[in-house]
Amino acid sequence: MEDQPLDIQTSKVKIYNERAIGAGTFIGGPLVAGYLIAENFKVFGKSEKAKLARILAIGATILLFSALFLIPGMENFPRQIIPLGYTIIVYFLVHHYQGADIVAHISGGGKSFNFWRTIGIGIIGAAITLLLIFVIVFITERPSENILSTREYGNLKHEIDYDKNNISQFEVDRIASRLTQTTFFDEEKQKYIILKKVDSTYEISIPIINSAWEDPEAVSYFQQLQKDLQSKFRDYSIVINMCDEQEMTSIKKRIE
Repeated sequence: MEDQPLDIQTSKVKIYNERAIGAGTFIGGPLVAGYLIAENFKVFGKSEKAKLARILAIGATILLFSALFLIPGMENFPRQIIPLGYTIIVYFLVHHYQGADIVAHISGGGKSFNFWRTIGIGIIGAAITLLLIFVIVFITERPSENILSTREYGNLKHEIDYDKNNISQFEVDRIASRLTQTTFFDEEKQKYIILKKVDSTYEISIPIINSAWEDPEAVSYFQQLQKDLQSKFRDYSIVINMCDEQEMTSIKKRIE
C-alpha cells in the first residue's frame, strides 16, 4: 500500500540516516543518492517514491554529465563546489521527504546501517561514475583527422577555419561575434583566420603580409585587438598569432 505511515513494528529493518546519505552522495554522486533514498522508501512502504528516486537520480546524473562536457569553461570550475552543491540539495530533500519517517523508525527501536557500509556504497558509486565518464570520453574523443571546417560570417563572408574535433561550432560562433564587435570583421575587406583551442586558451592565427609583423603600427593594432577580445572572455585566454600569409603554420609574432 502506497504512502502508508511507517510501521514501527518493522524496526528490525535497517535504514540510512540523513548524514549517511549525505556522505554517500558526496563520495558517489547522484546515483548513490538515488539508491540510498530509494532503499529507505522501500522500508517505509513507499515503493512508488522509491522508483521515482531512482529515475530522478539517473536524470540528475545525465544533467551533470551534460554540464561537464558541454558547458564551456566547466573544467576550470572548482572541483569541490559541484559535489558539495548536490550533496546539500540531497540532504535537504531527504530531511524534507524522509526526515519524519527516519525519526519514527529510530524512535521505534529501528536501526540504521553503519557508516562504513555507506562509505563503501559511495566508493562503488564513484567507480561506476568514473567508468561512465571514461566510456563517454572514449566514444566522443576520436582521433583528429586534421581536416579543417569553415564557417563564414557577414556580408563579406569572413572565414574562420577550425578543427571540429578540437573546438565546437558554438565556440566558433562566439569568437566570430566578438571579432565583429571589435570591428575586425568589418564591411571593407574579407578576413580569414584559423581558430584553435589549447586547454583554456583560444589561439587566433591571422595571415599577415610580408614583414608586417615587424611594423610597430601593425603590431600595436593586433595588441589592441587581443586586449579587446580578452576583455570579453573571462573563462579563456586569448592569443593572436601573426603568421606568414604564404605559410600559416609559420608564426612570426605571438601576442598574449
